[in-house]
Amino acid sequence: MTIISKKTTFIFTILMIVGMTVSAQDEAPTVILIPISFANGQWTSIPNDIVILPCEYPNKIPMGSKEDPLIRIEGKDNKIVFEQHLFNPRVTLPEDPTGEYSLLDEVSFNLRLAFSYDMETFKFLSEPAKTKEPTITIDLRPKIEEYKSKSKEEKIPCQEMEYLPDQRAKKK
Repeated sequence: MTIISKKTTFIFTILMIVGMTVSAQDEAPTVILIPISFANGQWTSIPNDIVILPCEYPNKIPMGSKEDPLIRIEGKDNKIVFEQHLFNPRVTLPEDPTGEYSLLDEVSFNLRLAFSYDMETFKFLSEPAKTKEPTITIDLRPKIEEYKSKSKEEKIPCQEMEYLPDQRAKKK
C-alpha cells in the first residue's frame, strides 16, 4: 500500500510539473507596470497609469530588509499572490561605504512585475515595521479586464520601462 502511494504521489507530482510547464509556455510573458512616486512626504500612485504589456518581466527585484517598503499583491479572498520587501528607492548610497546614506525628498519609478490573471489588489506598505496598514492600495481588476478585452490580433509594442528610479530629485 505504501509503495503504491509513493508511486502515485510521484506520478501525480510529475504530471503537475509538466502541466504547469505546458500552461506556462502557452502564455506569452506579460508584465504589469505600476508607477509609484514619493513627494511632499507621501507615497502615491495613479491607478489609471498602470499598464499591462506583453513584455518580458524582470528576473529579480532589488530585495530589501524588513524595514524597507513591502510590495504585496493579493488575489481572491485576500490570498497573497506575491509579496516582497523592496530596497528603499529613496535611499542614496554614498561612494564611501563607511559614510551615511541619505533619503531623497522626491522619487518616481515604475514597479515592473510579472503579470498573472490571479492578481486583484496591489498594496504598498511604506513602513511595514511600524504599521500593517498599506500606504497605497489599488484595485487591479479594471486594468486586467481592460487588458483581457483588447483584441488578440492587436499588436501592443513592448515598451522598455526602467524599474529603477527614473527621476532623481534634489535633496534638501
